[in-house]
Amino acid sequence: MTAAHPRVRTRPAGGLACWGPETSPREVGVRLSQFRALMDQEFGSAYARSLARTHALHAFGDRTAEEAIEAGVPVRSVWEALCDDFDVPPERRHLAEPPEKRR
Repeated sequence: MTAAHPRVRTRPAGGLACWGPETSPREVGVRLSQFRALMDQEFGSAYARSLARTHALHAFGDRTAEEAIEAGVPVRSVWEALCDDFDVPPERRHLAEPPEKRR
């Protein structure tokens, strides 16, 4: 029997822990980080978290974004479904380029 990853936690009562510091190894990575950043960029930090927990995505059987990710739906597909539901224009579906640093 292998030891549990130190950052793994069971599913909390409120849903997937995709916004907190404790995430499972499957959730750690660029894609979920980008999803969080895209959500924050488009909807603002607080509203993004609320949407991820409460908005039913019809494309995934009325699962929320958190539930869809927990069920193994690719994060990119979840983001695209949210964009479709909220009519996010194509030019805002990607992370904004960080401003160049002045020397």
